[in-house]
Amino acid sequence: MEEGKTFESNTGSITVSRSKVIIKHKRGTYHGGKEKEIQIKSISAVEMKKPGKILAGYISFIFSGSKEASGKWVIDAAKNENTLMIGKKQYPDFLKCKELIDQYIEEAQSSSSAAVSSDADELMKWVALKESGAITEEEYEKKKREILEAK
Repeated sequence: MEEGKTFESNTGSITVSRSKVIIKHKRGTYHGGKEKEIQIKSISAVEMKKPGKILAGYISFIFSGSKEASGKWVIDAAKNENTLMIGKKQYPDFLKCKELIDQYIEEAQSSSSAAVSSDADELMKWVALKESGAITEEEYEKKKREILEAK
């Protein structure tokens, strides 16, 4: 099982690992004990609102198919299961949480673009071999299938 770092608030917790974020809402909150797992590679943005003098702030995750937390009122964010409410005391920890998630998102995007680049480079090498006559069309097609099916 992959280890993660957990950040606690009064309304729940967020556990962050290199591959996923797990939001756990405490019982008695709007989402009453619900747990939500989001893959790091699917997160397109992390939205944070700093707590004010009276109202709580929040951290929210935006990904394909999700609803954004933002609305006219903080209560709109609280209704979103992809959001965790945070207080003033927890805000510095959740800034670190956001930073860690942003780092993991960047790493995931870099590794996937590197893999695509590597596949393209590999295919270009085999095209050059085919065009030079060093390999046959059948050998090229076989290798091309292997490279593309490896994903």
